[in-house]
Amino acid sequence: MKLVISGATGFIGKHLTNRLVSKGYKIVVLTRDVEKAHQRLPNIKDIYKWDSMRELPPEQAFKNVDAVIHLAGEPIMTPFLSKIKMKKIMDSRTIGTHKLMAQILKLKKLRRPEVKNLKTVISASAVGYYGNGGDKILTENSPVGRDEIAEVCQSWENEILVHNSTDLRCVVMRSGIVLGNDGGILPKIIPIFRLGIGAILGDGKQSISWIHYKDITAMYENVLTEKTINGVINACAPNAISNSQFSNELSQHFGHKCYLKIPAWAIKAIPGKISDLLLTGQKVYPQKMVESGFRFQYPYFAQSVNSLYPQKKVQQRKKMTEKILKKDWPLF
Repeated sequence: MKLVISGATGFIGKHLTNRLVSKGYKIVVLTRDVEKAHQRLPNIKDIYKWDSMRELPPEQAFKNVDAVIHLAGEPIMTPFLSKIKMKKIMDSRTIGTHKLMAQILKLKKLRRPEVKNLKTVISASAVGYYGNGGDKILTENSPVGRDEIAEVCQSWENEILVHNSTDLRCVVMRSGIVLGNDGGILPKIIPIFRLGIGAILGDGKQSISWIHYKDITAMYENVLTEKTINGVINACAPNAISNSQFSNELSQHFGHKCYLKIPAWAIKAIPGKISDLLLTGQKVYPQKMVESGFRFQYPYFAQSVNSLYPQKKVQQRKKMTEKILKKDWPLF
């Protein structure tokens, strides 16, 4: 199977591309920075430059392709979500997706023989679609939220789902927080928890929907091959946790207790919309994937953290640190 992937140099894109290459898929990459793509993906030869905000992707990239995976766009989980940043996120997600679909539809309408096998488009989205879900369990049939992040996700998804048909299978993957040790949120916060100063945010009751990077890449591959799956997919683990559980599990993993709490008023003082992301949550359940028989390799949060930061290595690092601290260092 031959695939086009946009956003292949990102955290998820890199792991997904490497997984698919190892399984024998032929990969074509669309990217803004060709040189960077060659450096990050040395095993990929077919790399095409595409500025998703200004132009349609090059026609030659779609020659004899069976499916397209669209991951490109400004990341949502970033600090200081100002109005300017929110607009940039909205534009990158909607305009880029619109241009991608415009090229695909144009080629298919012209009945170009080189795109006759292109039957599947899979696009990333996020559980932010549901807004602040509170304690409700959210499935693929749950309604859209009412905040700005939900609006971005809805507009983004509509650019794909409006074209879902018998001739073109369109799938949207609403992912939770993706866990990995070389990208995503964990490497940014693990140093804090190693030091024992991790904290619970607000009342800690807000739900966090998450997924191990190996499970989400396996899920993308599963959706590629299972032709009966279409529409919206909740791409997260089946066991969402609260922010309190998240902080306590990480603290415990690194040998500490989580004593600290950051009150909601202090988080709300952060400029921009980041406080909305930190204090609201979604308890998302991947109903379609569970019913399809998909098997999660890492269904539990503690299990996932241990796979990424094995206890043996954690203990070795802790002993090394204690040894350094106990050593008598000369004053001069």
